[in-house]
Amino acid sequence: MPPRLDHERGGSFLLHGDDEFRKSEVERALCDRYLDPATRDFNFDLLRGGEIGPESLIAVLTTPPMMAEWRVVLLRDTQRLASGAKTRRALLAVVESMPAGLVVVMSYTLSRGRQPKFFKDLRKASASAEFNQLSDYKLHEWVISRVGELGGKIQPEAARAVTASSGNDLGILAQELDKLVGVAGDGPVTVDTVRAAGVRVPAMDRWRWFDLIGDRSFDAALNSLWDVLNQSQTGRSESVVGLVSGLTTHFLRLGLAAEGGRRQLAPALSRQSWLVDRIVRQSRRWSAAEIEAALEGLIRLDRLLKASAHSDVHYLEEWLLARKAHTSVRAARPAA
Repeated sequence: MPPRLDHERGGSFLLHGDDEFRKSEVERALCDRYLDPATRDFNFDLLRGGEIGPESLIAVLTTPPMMAEWRVVLLRDTQRLASGAKTRRALLAVVESMPAGLVVVMSYTLSRGRQPKFFKDLRKASASAEFNQLSDYKLHEWVISRVGELGGKIQPEAARAVTASSGNDLGILAQELDKLVGVAGDGPVTVDTVRAAGVRVPAMDRWRWFDLIGDRSFDAALNSLWDVLNQSQTGRSESVVGLVSGLTTHFLRLGLAAEGGRRQLAPALSRQSWLVDRIVRQSRRWSAAEIEAALEGLIRLDRLLKASAHSDVHYLEEWLLARKAHTSVRAARPAA
C-alpha cells in the first residue's frame, strides 16, 4: 500500500496509471480495510463509469452505512465519466464534501499526456497514487518483495530468471511466484527451483549479458547478442533500444562505483542491495576514462538508432567492438 493511501482514514481515493494489477490489489486492500465482513453485502457497491448516470451515482454515493461504520463505493473506469458533464459534477460535488461514513475508491487509465481538468480536480480532493508499468529494475524489487509477502525468499538470480521468462505482466508473475514458493518449501527459490517448476529459463538474458560487458567479456557478449535479442525458448524478445537503455543505466552505476566505491553506490541501490558487490567488482575493471567513453558511445548509439536506416544490431556490435579494441590496446601497453 502506498504511504500516501495508508495514512488516510476514510474519504476518497484515486488510483491511476496503466498497471491494472497493482491498482486492483490496492482497490481490494482499501475495500477490505473499511468493510465489515458481516455487513459487506449491505455496504459495498461496484460501479463502472460507462454504465451509470448522474442520478444513480448520486443515489449510491449519498446512501449512508447500514449497521456499520463505513460504506464503500468502488468506481472503476472513472475516465468514462469524463464525457458527461452532469455525472462529472455529481461525482466532484460528493468527493469535495464527503459525507460521514463514506469511502469512495476511484480508478482510471488514461493515455499519457495532458489530462482533463476533471481528473486534476479529483486528485486535489482525494488521496491519490499512480501505478505505472514497472521498469525492469523495479520489476526485480517487486518480485523479491512479493515472494517475501508469500512467506518465502528468492535469490536475485532466480528473480531475474523468472522475469526474463514471464515478462512484466504482474498477474502472470504473481501466479508463477505463488507456484515457486510452494515448490521451494522451506528453502529459498533458486534458479533450479524455477526450472523444476517448469518455467523456461532462457540461455541468456539481458542481465547476464550486461554482466558479461561489465566483466569485459566482450567476445562472449558478441557471441550471445542474438540469443538476448531473440529469446525464442521463452517467446520473448529484446530490442536494441531496450538493451542500449539498460547498458546506459549499468554504466552510470559503474561510474558511480568507480568514483566513490561502495559508500557512494549503496545508497543509490538501497532497494537492489544484491547488485552492489557485483557492480563494485566490475567497476574495478574500468578506468574513469573508459566508462566515460562507453557512455558517450551509448549516447551516440541512441541518436543513430533514432535517425539511421542501418541495422540496429550493426550499431550495437560496433559499440561492443570499440570496447573490445580499448581492452586490446590496454593489454598491449608495456608495464610502467
